[in-house]
Amino acid sequence: MRMLQLQPTPTDPVMVIDGVGDAPAHAELLCLVAPLPASDATRAAIVDHHRPGRKLIELAMPGIGARYLGGVAREAARGGWNLPELLALVVELESRCTYWVAAATLDALDGGSHRSLVTGRARALRWACGKWAPSAVSGSSLRTIARSATVRGGLCVCARSGRSIPRRVARELDELARSRIVVGDLRHGLATMLGASWAVEMLVAPRLAASQLATLREQFVSAPRCGWCGIPVAGSHCRRCTLGPA
Repeated sequence: MRMLQLQPTPTDPVMVIDGVGDAPAHAELLCLVAPLPASDATRAAIVDHHRPGRKLIELAMPGIGARYLGGVAREAARGGWNLPELLALVVELESRCTYWVAAATLDALDGGSHRSLVTGRARALRWACGKWAPSAVSGSSLRTIARSATVRGGLCVCARSGRSIPRRVARELDELARSRIVVGDLRHGLATMLGASWAVEMLVAPRLAASQLATLREQFVSAPRCGWCGIPVAGSHCRRCTLGPA
């Protein structure tokens, strides 16, 4: 049986960062930019991201969604993934996540471009299947998403930040915590980033062990490359360059 030859692990792993203020100029790096107002250093990275050995991806998910993607990418980088493979991994993972966010205001999210999705009294959005949609601020929304994690065997975590969270949502978070779903209390979290008095997030994402990352890398190494951006294509098309089901 023919053995797949993985590329050798580089001496210096690719750096996965969310800003380049402290990043060495010579380092290979992947910069993950969350859809919230960026720092001056991150804006500089956006302008300069065409330099060799430097890639930038603008994420759809903020908060705990962005932190999850960054954590998986850093673990993969330590395992020897190269820059195009890491970029493809983040793109593919984000498309497989479900993320729900509710807050007193969502105007700061992606510079306010989602305002047209927030209707009536609802101040919630849901990211699923690669797109955003309006959602209700209710405990039932959280229960529905949590059930999907159980069915899919995925990771399910919540976070709340700020103060004066609506009682119906706070009660549901307490109930989820009693059912052993992780619910974090963040002093400065997403509420501070949004400039909102309160914010609640829920993320359902693939649960990846080190062995699963190794298997995924074998698939990316053998995958064809996108003719436009050069990253491995795991499905029928490049999710970074085109839309549609993989």
